[in-house]
Amino acid sequence: MIPILPVLRPHDYFNIGDEVVVFLDCKWYHGKVEHGYRHHDGRVSYKLEGIGPQGNEDDFNGFWGAGMLAPSVLLLEDYLYFYDHPKEYVEWWDCLSHNTAYIDVYKKADFIPINDESISMFAKSLLKSCS
Repeated sequence: MIPILPVLRPHDYFNIGDEVVVFLDCKWYHGKVEHGYRHHDGRVSYKLEGIGPQGNEDDFNGFWGAGMLAPSVLLLEDYLYFYDHPKEYVEWWDCLSHNTAYIDVYKKADFIPINDESISMFAKSLLKSCS
């Protein structure tokens, strides 16, 4: 079944220890959900393999994270579903790009991350990894 749209994710969609895949700097990174800022309250924190804070640094200030609405953060099972169904990934992004509730949240911040270019970039990155 196609993964839920980020705007519809429940507050506990990401749980500590869940495996995630995060799109960052034009690459997908594997990681795990960690306890962090506003866990289960609109945010998700994660430790990624080979990049970012690992929790053992002397100046550690917390793990990287994102808002629950960030479509660039997927549970591993969601990523694997899209990996096996790349056309549905494009449809998911298209649906997301036309979701009024999602767009309204970002309009308040003068930031709309979903457009034809971002849809194309994310879809191509996944399709590229499938070939």
